[in-house]
Amino acid sequence: MADKIILSTPLKANGTSVKELEYDIDEVSPENFLEADARASTGLAAKGITNMNLAEFNSALHFYLGCFAIIACDPEIDIQDLLRVKGRDINKIRKVGQTFFGSSAEDEDQEETVSTEKPSENSSEATVEFIKKAPKLSEK
Repeated sequence: MADKIILSTPLKANGTSVKELEYDIDEVSPENFLEADARASTGLAAKGITNMNLAEFNSALHFYLGCFAIIACDPEIDIQDLLRVKGRDINKIRKVGQTFFGSSAEDEDQEETVSTEKPSENSSEATVEFIKKAPKLSEK
Protein backbone atom coordinates (compact mmCIF):
# COMPACT_ATOMS: atom_id res chain seq x y z
CA MET A 1 0.00 0.00 0.00
CA ALA A 2 1.51 3.30 -1.10
CA ASP A 3 2.06 6.10 1.37
CA LYS A 4 3.95 9.42 1.34
CA ILE A 5 6.85 11.10 3.07
CA ILE A 6 6.67 14.88 3.32
CA LEU A 7 10.24 16.17 3.10
CA SER A 8 11.43 18.93 5.41
CA THR A 9 13.85 20.08 2.72
CA PRO A 10 12.77 19.69 -0.92
CA LEU A 11 14.92 17.36 -2.99
CA LYS A 12 16.14 18.10 -6.52
CA ALA A 13 15.43 15.07 -8.69
CA ASN A 14 15.63 15.21 -12.48
CA GLY A 15 15.71 18.99 -12.40
CA THR A 16 12.48 19.16 -10.40
CA SER A 17 12.01 20.16 -6.77
CA VAL A 18 10.30 17.29 -4.94
CA LYS A 19 8.56 17.88 -1.61
CA GLU A 20 6.71 14.54 -1.30
CA LEU A 21 7.97 11.02 -1.93
CA GLU A 22 5.54 8.20 -2.45
CA TYR A 23 6.67 4.77 -1.23
CA ASP A 24 5.42 1.19 -0.98
CA ILE A 25 7.50 -1.19 1.11
CA ASP A 26 5.56 -4.15 -0.33
CA GLU A 27 7.02 -3.38 -3.76
CA VAL A 28 10.61 -4.00 -2.64
CA SER A 29 11.83 -6.98 -4.66
CA PRO A 30 14.39 -9.62 -3.66
CA GLU A 31 16.81 -7.91 -6.04
CA ASN A 32 16.17 -4.57 -4.27
CA PHE A 33 16.67 -6.23 -0.89
CA LEU A 34 19.99 -7.75 -1.93
CA GLU A 35 21.21 -4.46 -3.38
CA ALA A 36 20.17 -2.60 -0.22
CA ASP A 37 22.01 -5.17 1.88
CA ALA A 38 25.14 -4.94 -0.29
CA ARG A 39 25.15 -1.13 -0.19
CA ALA A 40 24.63 -1.11 3.58
CA SER A 41 27.35 -3.74 4.15
CA THR A 42 29.83 -1.90 1.92
CA GLY A 43 29.19 1.38 3.72
CA LEU A 44 29.55 -0.19 7.15
CA ALA A 45 32.69 -2.12 6.18
CA ALA A 46 34.26 1.13 4.96
CA LYS A 47 33.74 2.47 8.50
CA GLY A 48 35.30 -0.66 10.03
CA ILE A 49 31.96 -2.10 11.20
CA THR A 50 31.82 -5.75 10.22
CA ASN A 51 29.53 -7.36 12.78
CA MET A 52 26.08 -5.98 11.90
CA ASN A 53 24.37 -9.37 11.64
CA LEU A 54 20.85 -8.49 12.75
CA ALA A 55 19.05 -6.79 9.89
CA GLU A 56 16.41 -5.46 12.28
CA PHE A 57 19.03 -3.19 13.88
CA ASN A 58 20.93 -2.15 10.75
CA SER A 59 19.99 1.51 10.13
CA ALA A 60 21.97 1.63 6.87
CA LEU A 61 19.98 -1.32 5.52
CA HIS A 62 16.74 0.35 6.65
CA PHE A 63 17.69 3.55 4.81
CA TYR A 64 18.44 1.74 1.55
CA LEU A 65 15.25 -0.35 1.80
CA GLY A 66 13.33 2.91 2.25
CA CYS A 67 15.04 4.27 -0.86
CA PHE A 68 14.00 1.22 -2.89
CA ALA A 69 10.42 1.47 -1.59
CA ILE A 70 10.39 5.05 -2.97
CA ILE A 71 12.01 4.08 -6.28
CA ALA A 72 9.42 1.30 -6.68
CA CYS A 73 6.72 3.99 -6.77
CA ASP A 74 8.67 6.50 -8.88
CA PRO A 75 11.37 4.94 -11.09
CA GLU A 76 12.28 8.46 -12.30
CA ILE A 77 13.96 8.98 -8.92
CA ASP A 78 17.19 7.05 -8.50
CA ILE A 79 19.35 6.14 -5.57
CA GLN A 80 21.74 9.05 -6.21
CA ASP A 81 18.84 11.50 -5.87
CA LEU A 82 17.85 9.99 -2.53
CA LEU A 83 21.43 10.06 -1.25
CA ARG A 84 21.18 13.87 -1.37
CA VAL A 85 18.47 14.12 1.31
CA LYS A 86 19.52 15.87 4.49
CA GLY A 87 18.70 16.13 8.16
CA ARG A 88 15.49 14.60 9.45
CA ASP A 89 14.51 13.47 5.96
CA ILE A 90 17.20 10.77 6.24
CA ASN A 91 15.42 9.38 9.27
CA LYS A 92 12.03 9.52 7.54
CA ILE A 93 13.38 7.29 4.76
CA ARG A 94 15.10 5.01 7.29
CA LYS A 95 11.82 4.54 9.16
CA VAL A 96 10.13 3.46 5.91
CA GLY A 97 12.78 0.78 5.44
CA GLN A 98 12.50 -0.30 9.06
CA THR A 99 8.85 -1.22 8.48
CA PHE A 100 10.11 -3.96 6.16
CA PHE A 101 10.96 -5.94 9.30
CA GLY A 102 7.79 -5.06 11.20
CA SER A 103 4.39 -6.62 10.94
CA SER A 104 1.57 -5.11 8.98
CA ALA A 105 -1.97 -4.68 10.30
CA GLU A 106 -2.91 -7.79 8.30
CA ASP A 107 -0.12 -9.80 9.97
CA GLU A 108 -1.26 -8.60 13.40
CA ASP A 109 -4.83 -9.71 12.65
CA GLN A 110 -3.55 -13.19 11.76
CA GLU A 111 -1.41 -13.31 14.93
CA GLU A 112 -4.45 -12.41 17.03
CA THR A 113 -6.41 -15.26 15.47
CA VAL A 114 -3.62 -17.72 16.15
CA SER A 115 -2.93 -16.51 19.69
CA THR A 116 -6.57 -16.77 20.80
CA GLU A 117 -6.89 -20.38 19.67
CA LYS A 118 -6.81 -22.96 22.46
CA PRO A 119 -3.88 -25.37 22.12
CA SER A 120 -4.91 -28.92 21.37
CA GLU A 121 -4.57 -31.53 24.08
CA ASN A 122 -2.33 -33.58 21.78
CA SER A 123 0.24 -30.78 21.57
CA SER A 124 0.32 -30.52 25.36
CA GLU A 125 0.82 -34.26 25.70
CA ALA A 126 3.61 -34.23 23.13
CA THR A 127 5.38 -31.42 25.00
CA VAL A 128 5.14 -33.31 28.30
CA GLU A 129 6.53 -36.49 26.67
CA PHE A 130 9.40 -34.51 25.11
CA ILE A 131 10.30 -32.98 28.47
CA LYS A 132 10.20 -36.39 30.19
CA LYS A 133 12.58 -37.88 27.60
CA ALA A 134 14.99 -34.92 27.52
CA PRO A 135 18.27 -35.54 29.35
CA LYS A 136 18.60 -33.75 32.64
CA LEU A 137 21.46 -31.29 33.03
CA SER A 138 23.00 -33.46 35.74
CA GLU A 139 23.19 -36.41 33.29
CA LYS A 140 25.61 -34.60 30.95
